[in-house]
Amino acid sequence: MDKHLKALALKHMDTKFIKLDAENAPFFVTKLAVKTLPCVIIF
Repeated sequence: MDKHLKALALKHMDTKFIKLDAENAPFFVTKLAVKTLPCVIIF
């Protein structure tokens, strides 16, 4: 998935792409109700 997100990031320079390690950020996993990994969330 990294290569796809990198390609998107290069095409959409005005968009912020963030990669987050779920094990190091349990607050976000709970807050965003992540059930499976990998997970893409778009706002």
